[in-house]
Amino acid sequence: MSACFGIRALQRRTVFNLLPRLTARVPCSSAVPSEQLYPPTSGCSGASNGDARDSAQRAAELSFWQPLTRFQGDNQLVSGARAYAKGKKGKKEKGSQKAKDSDEEGEDGGSVASQDVPLFDLAATKERMDNNLEAYFRELSQLRTGRASPGLLDSIRVDVYGEVMPLNQLGLVTVRSPQLLSVSLYDPSTSSSVEKAIQSSPLGFNPRAEAGSILVPVPSLSAEGRKEVTKLATAAANNAKVNIRTRRKEAMDLLKQRKKLGVSEDEVAKDEKKVQLLTDANIAEIDKVSKEKNEELMSLL
Repeated sequence: MSACFGIRALQRRTVFNLLPRLTARVPCSSAVPSEQLYPPTSGCSGASNGDARDSAQRAAELSFWQPLTRFQGDNQLVSGARAYAKGKKGKKEKGSQKAKDSDEEGEDGGSVASQDVPLFDLAATKERMDNNLEAYFRELSQLRTGRASPGLLDSIRVDVYGEVMPLNQLGLVTVRSPQLLSVSLYDPSTSSSVEKAIQSSPLGFNPRAEAGSILVPVPSLSAEGRKEVTKLATAAANNAKVNIRTRRKEAMDLLKQRKKLGVSEDEVAKDEKKVQLLTDANIAEIDKVSKEKNEELMSLL
């Protein structure tokens, strides 16, 4: 009897020493069977009281260790769940970051593309053509035709106040008669400087001072002189038309570039038509003014 109790005590101590290793290998979802913790003691038979006492002790010990086993299993389950959630979250964040990078790349690509496509502004083209047209009118007004015109003196520069200034900023130029111009000076002290500037100009005028103003007689041109002025007027018209066509070419080149970069053909064709209409209108205006000027010059022969 005592020998059997001794064997059982030895078995229990052995099992208690090995129990932590056994529980560490038990799967999370499985409980520890009592047969693994307490192997049957074959070969020993005892009194019923001893067996009952041993069964009660085994039940008490099993109830003590099972919570620890469940706790360890729960820890493994929680750790596994956390690892799975973390991996899923990492994949999700990676996918979100990839999509974000793709969106940013798409946005950047779109902005670069939009910046590469030059904008076309018909108003800017019209303004440049108008500037060329105004320059032609100024040049035409400065031609000496044998009749007085305020524009005849626009090219004259006067050295006064320590600097060179346009004549039309020093006085008001008006027409007194078909062959006489008058310059009403804002500052009478500049009279000598203005008179000297007019005399030294290539126009060949002989001005004279009179009561705070300068009178400029415009002599009639000879037949040879009128023919020369007619040639100058025609050359000015041709030069103006070249400038207008240059503005047209600049606009057309820009539209061709837009077409190559993906702008629709219909939109480009519509803008090209507008540029052509604007060019035709300016060329027609130059031809009209040039014809009137030539007729005026030839009528004086």
